[in-house]
Amino acid sequence: MLPNKKALEIIRKHIQIYNGNNEEDIKERLIKELKQKNVLVETEDKTYTLKAEDEEEMMHSKVGALKEAIYKFAKPSKRADLKNTRVLDLCSGMGYNAIAALHYNKNAEIDMVEICEETLFLTLFLDIPYKEHEIIKDNVREYFLNKIGIEYKSDYDNINLYVGDARKFIIKSDKKYDVVFHDAFSPKRDPTLYTYDFLREIYKRMNDNGVLVSYSSAIPFRSALVDCGFVISEEKSIERKRGITLAYKNPDFKPNRINDVDERVIALSVIALPYRDETLSSTKDKIIEDREKRREKLKEKLIKIGKYLSTKQIKKGNIPEDILNRIVIVPDDLFTQIVNSNLEVRTSVSINPLTGTAEEVALFTYEAIPRGTVFWFEVIYQNPKCFELNRCDMNSIIETVKSGLKYFEFLGVGGMSSRGFGRLKVLNLENPNNNGEENDNPTEQSSKFR
Repeated sequence: MLPNKKALEIIRKHIQIYNGNNEEDIKERLIKELKQKNVLVETEDKTYTLKAEDEEEMMHSKVGALKEAIYKFAKPSKRADLKNTRVLDLCSGMGYNAIAALHYNKNAEIDMVEICEETLFLTLFLDIPYKEHEIIKDNVREYFLNKIGIEYKSDYDNINLYVGDARKFIIKSDKKYDVVFHDAFSPKRDPTLYTYDFLREIYKRMNDNGVLVSYSSAIPFRSALVDCGFVISEEKSIERKRGITLAYKNPDFKPNRINDVDERVIALSVIALPYRDETLSSTKDKIIEDREKRREKLKEKLIKIGKYLSTKQIKKGNIPEDILNRIVIVPDDLFTQIVNSNLEVRTSVSINPLTGTAEEVALFTYEAIPRGTVFWFEVIYQNPKCFELNRCDMNSIIETVKSGLKYFEFLGVGGMSSRGFGRLKVLNLENPNNNGEENDNPTEQSSKFR
């Protein structure tokens, strides 16, 4: 979401006459005109923000634009004491987050990314009570002077400014970051920078123990972070009931968990379905429309197989025991780590089939699932009458399947079964778990085994 249109028009008019020598004159006229049009708002900490496209909303919190940058981004990142910290400041706006970051870590290298040059221009004429503001102003000054052909080089080389779509920036970037300030507007308004695909690109460009900080606690956003491989946490937020989001890449410590309700909703509710933008070029309307279609399809599928849980039901904790106590949903990246870390690595040697002796230079290792591992699986039986097969009924089909499952103990499943691997025993063969529910679908039934 962009600032108010009236504000943008006023600022553009002054950009056109800017030459680097008239900053004092522009400042007086620009601030006065923005205030007269009631689009520049003084917040409670005496710093200024702009009204948004929707005039009922502002670009920053009313408690203070600078205060918000400090307590929602700079301090929660906990990187003040680190040397050579590299920060990616998404949606830099008037530069508050970058200013706060420099205030707490003067050695930070910051890449500022902002699509709206008007908000960057405005920072040249604001009085922000941190001396680090001069560093940001000087780099913004360089951008606008170079744009009109005036050669100017900032004295500060630890700030890099990119004006454009953050999606294009992240695709081209080959840097690694320790901190990412994700300060895009609400995903409900504009999910462009909240998609799984964009966040995945950020994940790839973060160092281990790096943290992404966002004021947003939206469920689709947090769900996308989990799917990307982040470990998510939260901290209290000024002014808001819901906390800010902290997302860590491969932390070597155990972050605080988010609240239980959000964990359940992310794992089980269809509203947790992330936004997608596979080409990193879709419009916000297309991204919203695509997610709504996928969400409806998922909901229909879950209803059809009797697995749908409403968000209200999930929040209240009314969840079937077999889901709540026995199933853990993890992202693909984490699933791979869990499996690999729990496999047994064994060593063996190839046998010559003609001599029955060991082959030379044929030592090899392989991975095996540990003895005692429990698998869950579901068998769905379709009524033979639906296929005009009238010689058997559903009960006979079920009994045939059960009798076949007994052979798991002798024949095995998977590779190296001739060596005795893969032999399984169905623990609840006679009493499969159907959750105590009758299947209302006359064309099929199901049994859950372990």
